Amino acid sequence: MGPPRRADLLLTLVAMSATLMAYATPGRFDGLTWVAVALWMLCVIVWVLRVEWRRYHGARQAHVTTRDEFRRSMAAMPALLLLTIALIWVGIPVRIGFLISRAGLENAVNMIGANALRRDQAVRAGLYRVRLLDDPQSPSVSFGVEGDVAMSEKRFVYVPDAEIAAGRKANWVRRRHLRLSTNWFVSAPP
Repeated sequence: MGPPRRADLLLTLVAMSATLMAYATPGRFDGLTWVAVALWMLCVIVWVLRVEWRRYHGARQAHVTTRDEFRRSMAAMPALLLLTIALIWVGIPVRIGFLISRAGLENAVNMIGANALRRDQAVRAGLYRVRLLDDPQSPSVSFGVEGDVAMSEKRFVYVPDAEIAAGRKANWVRRRHLRLSTNWFVSAPP
């Protein structure tokens, strides 16, 4: 219960990493989200205990660190929590997950073109195991990520160049949440 240590920062960084990994899908990975929540709760408990330890010893003039050093070290957890929320808010985890998995997702689109992928069939795509959610004959196709609690709601959507060029985009523009590239979006049904 002494002053903040490297273990506090390490715990916060692990919580941040787990949270960003959980939100690397269009929705979020359910199991990993609960792990992240538990880690953040532990971070907050440690943070509160550190503040209380400081208040207790402050009355006895038994400071181990100066007030400014203590405040600076205690600012790390709230700052990293706010940074994590901001990164999720602007979709950075999803964008990074998409970039790592783009080749696999485009391979899944090519499998549809070759009639090698059926609706609701799961395939590996980079970080993800995805499932085709649309009729394979549809020009725009969407994939849900297995393990993602929002798989039936949020998804990766591929819109071919011909659809974009022809201006037949009212449906997917209305559903669009996040544009990942020229042809790829994260969307939800209307």
